[in-house]
Amino acid sequence: LQRELGITKTEIGALDVRNQCSGFMYALSVGDQYVRSGMYKNVLVVGAEMHSMGMDFSSAGRGVTVIFGDGAGAAILQPTEEEGKGILTTHLHSDGTYAEKLAFISPGSHGGYHDKKRGDDVDIKFNSIKDSIFKGKITEVSYSVDTESSTYPVTIDLVSFSDRVRPGMPVDVTFSFADEKNEASLFVPVHAVGEDDSGHFVYIVRPGENGLGTVEKTQVEIKDITDKGFGIKKGVKEGDYIVTAGISKLSDGLKVRFK
Repeated sequence: LQRELGITKTEIGALDVRNQCSGFMYALSVGDQYVRSGMYKNVLVVGAEMHSMGMDFSSAGRGVTVIFGDGAGAAILQPTEEEGKGILTTHLHSDGTYAEKLAFISPGSHGGYHDKKRGDDVDIKFNSIKDSIFKGKITEVSYSVDTESSTYPVTIDLVSFSDRVRPGMPVDVTFSFADEKNEASLFVPVHAVGEDDSGHFVYIVRPGENGLGTVEKTQVEIKDITDKGFGIKKGVKEGDYIVTAGISKLSDGLKVRFK
């Protein structure tokens, strides 16, 4: 937003206040304190949310979808001496008793990708030990990216050991992103997969007559995520026509033009 307003070259800070439904009120409170303290004379507070991309527009999701919508609002805060004008006072409250009920636990790619990789086997090659491949297991995948390398740090325990291994030796590690013991997966783009209370799903178009097709919401079981997209273990088969764009605007049973 700062970039779009053309104010990136000035000494202006930007905060991302993420308090969900109460976010705008919390941001107003923060902006109010900046103005009251005299640190800033003008504070722009913007609240925006896009829910439609994750809503279930079928009858199954109407209990939740009717409550939410896309929207945005903005307010400019400035000091004033007029009686009864501006923000008179703010009182913030919170209760973290049931935080886990509202939290997204293991916030990796579509829920818990980092946790799924724990315990995976890897092959390790030491640059100074050319003739050997050592075995290791992933013990941790960081949730935050390393700012210098733009990668996610990974911790690996060495399973097979040798007295030739020394601390600080550089290594090459080979990760396996597919389970070769299971049946081969079909892959679909990440943005073609939605998620609701029942789990992950895709929209499949079933061809009909007169160039029309019927949209069918289909639950799928995801095996893994790779550079090809999501590996689908169950729910789709080769030859299915899967919708890969605009899934937020679809619903089960919708008739669409099919080419």
